[in-house]
This record gives sequence, C-alpha cells and structure tokens, in this order.
Amino acid sequence: MKKYILFLFLLLTALFTHAQIVEFYPMINSIGYRIPIPLFKDTLQTSCTMSYGKSLSALQAGFLPSKINNFGKHEFRGSFFNLEANTKYVFHLKILWGDGSLDLVTDSIYTKPEPVIIPTSNIKYVNPAGLGNLYTQASPGNLKTLLAGGLSCGTTVILKGGTYRIGDMQLNLLQDCGVNSPIVIMAAPNEIPILDGGDYTQYTWTKSGSDSNLYYTTIKPGLEYNSLCLMDSTRLYPYGCLTPSSIDPSYPCLANLNFGLSGFYRNANVTYIKTLDHKNPNNSNIIFSGYFYCLQVQGNRKNNYVYIRGITFKNYGKGSCTKDIFGNPTCYPSFTVDFENASNVIIDSCKFEYCNIPLTFGHRSNNNIIQHCTFIDGIGEWSHGAFKQSRDENILERGTYGRYLEYSAIHLFPDDTIQKGNIVRNNFVKGSIGGLVGERVTGYEGIAETDIYNNRVTYCYNGINADGGSVNTRIWNNEIDHCSVGLSFISAACGPNYIFRNNIHHIIERKNYHYDVFFMDCNNVQSSKIWGTGVKLNAAPVTSNPPEMFFVNNTFHSIDSIGFCMYLWNSTWKKLYSRNNIFYSEGLSSLFFDGPKDDTAYSFNSAYDCYYNKTHSMAATVQPTNGIAVCNNYNTGAALGPGLKATSQGKDVSVNNDVNINPGFKILNVDFHLKYSSPLVDKGILINGFNDNYKGSAPDIGAYENDTAGAIGISGRREVSTGKLRVFPNPGNSSFRITNYDGARTNTFEIINLLGQKIMEGGVGEKETVVNISSLSSGVYFIRLGNEVVKFVRE
Repeated sequence: MKKYILFLFLLLTALFTHAQIVEFYPMINSIGYRIPIPLFKDTLQTSCTMSYGKSLSALQAGFLPSKINNFGKHEFRGSFFNLEANTKYVFHLKILWGDGSLDLVTDSIYTKPEPVIIPTSNIKYVNPAGLGNLYTQASPGNLKTLLAGGLSCGTTVILKGGTYRIGDMQLNLLQDCGVNSPIVIMAAPNEIPILDGGDYTQYTWTKSGSDSNLYYTTIKPGLEYNSLCLMDSTRLYPYGCLTPSSIDPSYPCLANLNFGLSGFYRNANVTYIKTLDHKNPNNSNIIFSGYFYCLQVQGNRKNNYVYIRGITFKNYGKGSCTKDIFGNPTCYPSFTVDFENASNVIIDSCKFEYCNIPLTFGHRSNNNIIQHCTFIDGIGEWSHGAFKQSRDENILERGTYGRYLEYSAIHLFPDDTIQKGNIVRNNFVKGSIGGLVGERVTGYEGIAETDIYNNRVTYCYNGINADGGSVNTRIWNNEIDHCSVGLSFISAACGPNYIFRNNIHHIIERKNYHYDVFFMDCNNVQSSKIWGTGVKLNAAPVTSNPPEMFFVNNTFHSIDSIGFCMYLWNSTWKKLYSRNNIFYSEGLSSLFFDGPKDDTAYSFNSAYDCYYNKTHSMAATVQPTNGIAVCNNYNTGAALGPGLKATSQGKDVSVNNDVNINPGFKILNVDFHLKYSSPLVDKGILINGFNDNYKGSAPDIGAYENDTAGAIGISGRREVSTGKLRVFPNPGNSSFRITNYDGARTNTFEIINLLGQKIMEGGVGEKETVVNISSLSSGVYFIRLGNEVVKFVRE
C-alpha cells in the first residue's frame, strides 16, 4: 500500500511539473513567461535558463529569469525582448530543480499580430446634430442615444466631423465579441469629430474693490466644482484659498499667486481669476467644463473588442461633489474615457486636450492597446508644491481640489484584481503631472505583462509610472524630456521590471512650497526646490521580498543644480542591475544615495556604466543618514563601489568597469546620439536578449546604438534629428511627428523619394506637427525642411 501511495505521489508530481512547466504571455514585440515552482522543489539550488529563436537551429541565450517569492507565489518570471510581430518563436527551457532533477522543455508560440482597424459591414452614422433612429449616411443619428441603447458585436459607429457638445455617456457591453466582429467607433475618413465638454458661456467679470487685478463672476448652476478653467488656451491653476489665512499667511492663495501661476478660485458658483500679467478676463475667452466625464464603458469582464480611432476629446474636468448636512463637500475627480472590466480594447490615433484623467482602465481590463494618441495639458510644469500641497477640502474655504489633478494620461487601476497584457506605444504626451502611464500603488501583484515603448513624454512632472505591484513590466525606446522624474517605481512590491534603450534627458528640479524637508544638501541646508531624478524608487518602506530592477542601455541627462540621474533612497528594491547606461549630470553629481547606512539589503550592481558630471566631476554622492550633514563624494564609479558597500554593508553592492568621461553626444541638449568618435562606442557589454543586434565590435554605452550608415537607432526605431529638425518615430507606418526648432524661419516641409521627386509637402508649426503618411508606399524617403534633411523609412 505504501509503495502504491509513493508511486501515485511521484506520478502526480511528474504530471504537475511537466503539464504546467511554463506559461507564456505573448505580446506584439515581446513575450513574458511564468514558471511555477512547487514548494517541495524550491531551494537555493533551483535554477532556470531559457533559449529562444525563430527555429531550433537558431536558438540564442535569453536573459535569465527572476526567481521570486511574493505573496505565497514561488515562481520564475522572465521576458524576451525586441521580437517581431506575428512571428513564431521556439523556446528551449532548462530547469535544474532543488532535488537534483532536470527538466528540458521545447515549446513554441507566436507573437501577436499588428492590430488592424477597419469598418465592419454594419455601419451606423452619427453627427453633432443627429436625430432619429436611421443612422444612415444621409440621415445620421445622435451619438449619446446610440451608445445608451448598447452596441452589438460587428457594429461600426462612424462619427462625422464637427463639434459634439456632449458628455456623461454610457456604453454597457454584455456580449463576448471577437477579432472578426469587433465594435468600431471611428472618425469618418478625412474628417475630425471633436467631443467637447467645455462650457463657453461668456460672463461679465467684476473688478474686486480690494485688488484691482482680481476679478470675479457667478458662473452657471451645475458648474460650481470645476477644476478646469482655460483662459485663452492656458490652463489656470486652481488655488485652494482666495486670501491668506491668519494660521499660515504665507500659504499660496489666489490673491498672492505664491505658486507663481496664474489661477482661479471658486466658492460654490462665485469664481475669481487673477493672472501674473494682470489680464482682464472680459477681454479673454474663458472656458469651464460642463461635464463630469465623457464616456464610461462597462465591459462586464467580457472579451469586448472595442476599437476607437481618430476622435478628439477636450475640456472634460468638472468635479462631482456631495455635501453632508452641514454643507461640507466630499468631491471626486473628473475623468474623460473610462473602461471598467474591459478587455481587447484599442484606442488609436485619438487626441485628448485639457482632459482630467484622459484614459482609465479599471479592475480586470486586459489585453488593451493605446497607440498613436496625443495627450496635451498645461499642468505638467506646475511646481511640486502646487499639486502636492494643495488643500483638497476645507470647511471654511470650499475652493479647489488641486491634488485631484495629479493624474497620468493613461491610468491602469486594477483595484482588487490583476491586469495583464496592456500595451502603450507610439504616443505623445505633453503637460500632465503623472506623465504617460499611472499604475495603482499597491502592495501586491496588480499589473502584469505590460509593454510601454516608443513613446515621447515631455514637460510633465513624472515621465512614466510603473508604481506598486508591477510584474514583467517592459519599458523601452521611450524619450522622456524636461520632467522632474523620468521613471517612477514607488512602493515597488513585485517585479521584475525591465528598463532599456530609453533616452531620459533634461531632468529638472521644481520649486516647492516653502522648503522640501526630504532634501537637504550636504551642508544640511534646506532647499526651496524638490530634486529631480531620472528614476524614483522612494516613498516605501523596505520590503521583505522587493522586486528586481534591470536598467540596460539607457541615457540619463540631468541639467539643473540639484537634479540627479538617479536619486536612490533606501533599499526598496531587491536588485538594481545597471549595465551600459550613461549617467550625465550638469548638477551636483550623477547619482545621489540617501540613507543607505547599515542597510544590509542595499543593492546597486553596476558594470560598464558611464558616470560623468560636467560641473563638479563627481560620479556619486552618498549621504549615509538622511538629514545628517555628512556626505561622501566619489569621483569615479570604481571609488563609489567599495565606499557604498562599506556604508551599507550590503552584499550586492559593486561597481565594475565604469567609464568616467564625457560621452560625446552629437549635439548636447538637442541630439543624444553618440558621435562616431565617442569614447563610448563599442565600450559596452553584451546582455543577452537586450542588445544582441549591436553594430561594431561590442555594444555601445547609452540608449542609441551607432552603425556606419547612421540611420539605425534604438532597436531599429529611433528619432532622427539634425540641429533644428526632429522626426519621430523612424521607421514609421501611418504617421510621424515632426518638430522644427526654427519654425519662425522655415515652416514648410517636403517628402522626397529616392528619385529626387517631391511627393508630399505641408506646413510645420513652431512645435509638434503630426504628418499622416498612410498613403505612402513602403520604402526610403528624405524629409527636407529648409536646409535640414533627414532620411526616413516608411514601413
């Protein structure tokens, strides 16, 4: 009997380890995987390696997976990078278990194809003035009425051009749709539908008797909790009080404009405006928001397959408040387009202007794609204190709710479940506080298998957030500039996270309210500024099983006096693995380590990184204890390694083969590609899976890999630029963005084919212009703007 039980146990064990040996999660350009580890086989000796390729004869070593033990889960988690869409990949897995047994598994899987959005056969037309229930091209209907009635699988809603004064729309989806029968909501060809939540009522503004630069009026009922006030296309800051209080006379209020921002204040329906340049609002266009939200989609945990393309959303920002019996409000932030429990959604080529929380995916929302979208707002350059210190509610001053504006362009909010397989790529974001992607700060696995790549984020506070329970988050090929924080991983609890081939430049500090008690320089002097950092890993206690963070071939550039490429505070990560990165600072030092004293869990594993400080020649500063004015400065990484190790007593602290030299960028502050003569060319180390496609004798250090033609950049896709002209992305498919740094002089671009023939031209503003190239055939072209010419590849 005992022999039978033993045999059955061994049989069940074999079935478990082989039948559930690996779980793949394919994306478009990457594949994640998970390998459960049985508890009785989980020992220090258990190890795993994975090889991959397009065939068994072309296998190459993959990056080693992370072995994690989080919240009762014992498993390996890993990823494959730089993959082609809709391509079969073969994998060979080798696991050496703790009991000495060996598993060898060969498997294959396809990456996802590029998504295609085309109209279905069941088409319904709507326009801004639509009436009736025909929904034909000749007799279009009303959008809100159509959505309220629900949409069946295989329906296409085509929005004719024009402005839809509309909001508070609901779409309830109760069916499982499929890739061959999606619900498509799209702009009519060559037309621009604009869903506008703005209230354009022009009021008479009265000058205050106590302040000749302060004006007030009474706005319409229902608009009293606005957080949006646009004055001549400039977003005004919502001050929390009208005049200084006796408790804190220095606190920024509208009367003193102490945040250095033109603003407004409202108490119920009475609204006040004051600007730095003393504008009279009677001579300006003032826009408030008239809606709490634009569209909310209830996916009901179905496979929804909802595709939205080519629609502009603007001016959604009216808060919603409820009052208690004493009249005290409890308020909630506005949002624009919200998906709840929705999966297989694609948002493509849409534009969001001055919209609170433009896109939200809540609860169990999986396998969604947000691509080629533009997000424009005016709050990303506000000071740290303006949104962090703003009073949310005050019994005596029922003014503003500025903290509710601390949102990202795209917000992933899993709540009590896990979101998987979301892709954010090829988007442009300017001027939001949270930057591109905001993830819920959670102490458990909340976001898994997320790809964030080929995006441009500029003039935001945070660039990209991957906070909380991020597992197998892959962040690559992004450009982030003029932000105080490049990448945020606060309260990190899971992992692994992979950050590679990103260009994060012009990291800048911001003015704070009074002084920042969390940053004092090594003379113990408080600063009125908040430090800037390329990577933020603070705001969490040291955890027992924190994640692994892998930084490979990134470029960090910090410009201001207290801006750093990395500001690292306590060991809230398991391993910080850094290879082939450039840390270029024009401030105090490249890196700042705050509070590592006797932190035995501290990890900083660096090799083949470039530390260069232009101003003080300091690679890193270590302040052993936060708030105590004792610092150790290190001129080189070689000196930093043993110094940091001695301070922290951490076992995983090492700095090897570092370079301490000017990187030799092509044009500093404009083009962060390396010159061909740069001392960092061919000076990196091969990292399996990340930089296998290097040119020359070895990988370059930094985000951009050179080749002799000078046309290929990060993993084959980069921004091409000259001194005054930028084109991104390159290669491109349906569109590219062109930036002219000399727009006042030259404002017409030309696209020229290889025969020298001009095949397209158009105007370029002083900033970003999106150019539609869907009509161009695949091939090589030249883009000319005055005397500036760049080579461009149409995919």
